Amino acid sequence: MPDTATSVASAMLTLRATGWTQTLRTHRMFIMQVEAEALRHGIGRVNVPGLGNILELPFELNLVRGAPDWKIPELPTGVTGFLACYENRFDELGGQRTLVGGSISFPEAVYDDIWERVRMSPDFCSMIFLKTGPVRAQAAEGLLWDRARDKFLVVSEADVTFKREARDPYTPSRG
Repeated sequence: MPDTATSVASAMLTLRATGWTQTLRTHRMFIMQVEAEALRHGIGRVNVPGLGNILELPFELNLVRGAPDWKIPELPTGVTGFLACYENRFDELGGQRTLVGGSISFPEAVYDDIWERVRMSPDFCSMIFLKTGPVRAQAAEGLLWDRARDKFLVVSEADVTFKREARDPYTPSRG
């Protein structure tokens, strides 16, 4: 069967954060994680053979402070981050699920700013934009991530946007 996927490309994934976790550990170690869901406008589909459209899966990302040392031989040096598919993972209730997970590094000042915004602003909406690749165009079916060729999607750029909805000054606050 011929390979129907065409040229290698990158894709901009748009994720909406559904939850943030911040952990402080001994020796002032900071850990920040975000759970997110993909918005499918623009791309529509990123197909993975055997899994289907990964944009329908939950995303769990670790944010890393400073220059990373991924220690993953398959990754090129100096990348911002990576995504991988994790099948049959157990959640906190003991159920199995498949998800897209990974890590993204930010310079210390940017990481610290994200940390403070998450800590101080419980009422915002946040979006994460990730430029990833390699993916291949696949006719009318969207994009293809062939994990047999590329175990990881490489994140070359990452942006986090925070948005606070305008409130009607005439509507009393709840609480």
